[in-house]
Amino acid sequence: MLDELRVAYEYIEIVPLDKKIFIQVRTSLTDSEALQKYIEKVKRKLEDQTNYKLYAFDISASGSDVVVGDNYTLSPTTDLQKNITQLAHALTEKEKYKVIGFSYKEKPLTFEIRTSASAKDQSHSQQLEEIIHAYFQSPDVVTSLKGETYEVIIYSKDEKRIN
Repeated sequence: MLDELRVAYEYIEIVPLDKKIFIQVRTSLTDSEALQKYIEKVKRKLEDQTNYKLYAFDISASGSDVVVGDNYTLSPTTDLQKNITQLAHALTEKEKYKVIGFSYKEKPLTFEIRTSASAKDQSHSQQLEEIIHAYFQSPDVVTSLKGETYEVIIYSKDEKRIN
């Protein structure tokens, strides 16, 4: 449905019992006001041009520095949060990484990455870990860690830890 409307998306979740469809769209926009207008446009298109009239659409859009949803705007406040947001955006934007979910907690710094890779695909998890480690060792990013260590947890499409 989104392909027909020419909307790039990161994920779709349909909750039949609640009659809701959650969609995270992908865009190059970076301004929160422009992102808000974009998700409103996407929502109108979906409501007007699809057969899901009984469902409510909950649309969010991510730019490189901000995530905007129907009733919220998330902007990183520290250099580390900004770098994590950029990493999450880079990993979820490229299909070759097979990243379908990215979350983190700050204490202790832990990244949880959900992929569409199979549980047997150990080389894929190693590749992701190498990318993350290289990112945090780059000169522009390493200072935001302030010497803090981190853990990376990678899950397969069937929710099994693969690293």
